[in-house]
Amino acid sequence: MSEFLTTKSRIGQTSIEGYWYTLDNQLYKDYDGCIYLTPRNTFTDGYTIPAIFHPIAGDNFNHDLRACTQHDYECVYHKALKVNLSIFQLRQMELLRYKGNMTICEDIPLEYIEIVDTSFNDTNARFRRMLDCLENMSKWQKVIIGNAVNFNLMWLFSKRELHLDLIYDFDYNQLIKGF
Repeated sequence: MSEFLTTKSRIGQTSIEGYWYTLDNQLYKDYDGCIYLTPRNTFTDGYTIPAIFHPIAGDNFNHDLRACTQHDYECVYHKALKVNLSIFQLRQMELLRYKGNMTICEDIPLEYIEIVDTSFNDTNARFRRMLDCLENMSKWQKVIIGNAVNFNLMWLFSKRELHLDLIYDFDYNQLIKGF
């Protein structure tokens, strides 16, 4: 069973209209038990939905953003950050814990993170599984948004180098220079 292990991330506004970045680390456990990290400071434009489809699918930020931020991260790097700890170990090490009414992820030490290659199809399939975990989106919205990513031609032009030692300290301004 797939599930998000952390509560929805807070977002901050970038200097470019329509683009934001996450303020919190996010964890997602996929159906096969693999846990993926989306580090704070992940750059996102939310759910990129052409305006003509807004009445059908909803606007960018009407939905939980955890699925789109993981998808955006994988689209930028063509890689994912796999956590090589179990949920039990994350909790035991207090890396996954409760803070007030939120479940948060502290910075996971780099020795427990593995950079794994991901393909266009794998990224989009994981995105659809993440959408299925969301509660504030109807089934038909999930179908529309989940299939729309198959038309993401930016994948062909967006690959950037990923440095494990910079995942928590990344400056989104470096990324937006190309936009």
